[in-house]
Amino acid sequence: MKISDTLFADADDQDVRVKRTLANLKQSVLAFAAEHDIGKASVAEIARRAGISRSTFYQYAQSPVDLLTRILCVELDTARINKLREIEKNPDRFHDVRRAGMSEVIEHVLRYERVYKNGQASSRLALRIVAEHIEQSTLWLIRMGVLNLQFENEAIIPIYAAFRGHGVAAAIEAWLRTPAPRNVDLLLDTIEIDFAI
Repeated sequence: MKISDTLFADADDQDVRVKRTLANLKQSVLAFAAEHDIGKASVAEIARRAGISRSTFYQYAQSPVDLLTRILCVELDTARINKLREIEKNPDRFHDVRRAGMSEVIEHVLRYERVYKNGQASSRLALRIVAEHIEQSTLWLIRMGVLNLQFENEAIIPIYAAFRGHGVAAAIEAWLRTPAPRNVDLLLDTIEIDFAI
């Protein structure tokens, strides 16, 4: 298990200038994605907002979409790795740890709610990232043998994982359309129904 991109993960050994550049890039791309269609963002615009040159931008990402993807994925991947390690140490606590992990995904979505509710390419990309995160997490749990699922044909496993990932992302998207304050436990209980079947 490896974090998809350690560059955007908090690291104590990073140079102060690198940390500042990364923080500015993160803030700039998240602010843009919350207000506009990230697919229409130019490197020049994000670089300008971050106070860096285009050549510096390209040291960290290929495009604004790539930058947003990397930022969102690192946070989700870090949470997944921590939860999988907890499950490996305490398999008898699987259900509690799984629910806590899903709760962290929801906290992540709420932290970047303006991106996830953008209604343009930004939110579609972000929700796809969540779907793929849940899909990969499901595959890990199946490989670890902690999900009590019986598949007659192993070819169904990636299909089930994709179904689960996109179903959870769709549930989160629908939940975000409900009026605030939203009930996190209601969403978690709804997502858990699928695991109970």
